Parts: sequence; C-alpha cells; structure tokens
Amino acid sequence: MGGILRNNLFWLAAYLVWLIVVIAVLVGVRASRLEAWSRPETQARWREFQAGEEKRWGDATSPVRRRPAKGDASADVILLRDHFAAVAIGIITTGTFLFGFVAVLLRGSLANTKHKIE
Repeated sequence: MGGILRNNLFWLAAYLVWLIVVIAVLVGVRASRLEAWSRPETQARWREFQAGEEKRWGDATSPVRRRPAKGDASADVILLRDHFAAVAIGIITTGTFLFGFVAVLLRGSLANTKHKIE
C-alpha cells in the first residue's frame, strides 16, 4: 500500500512541477512579446508589413492574394494580450492530457509485474 501511495505522490509532484514550468514559460513569453511590442520600431515594422500587404492585395499580378492584416498588432500579441486566459487554459488542458497519456505509458512500462512468460 505504501508503494502505491508513494508512486501516486511522485506522479502528482511531477505534474505540479510540469504545471509550474508551463505557466512560468507562458507568462515569460507573454511578458517578452508585450515588452517587444511596446517598442516604437516594432510597431513601425508592423505598419510597414501592413502597408506591403495592402499594396500586394491591390496588385492583380501578385501570385498570392490574401487579405491584408487589419489588426493594430500581430496575431501573437493580440492573443497574448487580449485572450491570455483562453490561451493558458487551452495549453494547460492540452498539456494535461499529454502528461496523463505519457504518465500512463511510463507507469505501465515501468511496472514490476510478477508474471512469467513461458
């Protein structure tokens, strides 16, 4: 009984460490992107990109016809700035399923079975 409890506590601790690391990385990426976006040269490059896309949209000979970006910021900045909770919940949920799957695989492969194959 003690081995099962110790084993479960190990996996719980591993999950909590994984969760802390994921949240720390996500918050760090958010802070980094928002800090980079606050610089005027980054915003100027975004406006140049938008102007180039609008020019290409108006060019009938362009091999690619896609709508120009209309947002005031790039998609990653908008997601991390305006929809951070949804991004975090999605990453944590997906990662939890992945962690659980890997944990079940590892527990099964590392299990000490007493069955003898003849």
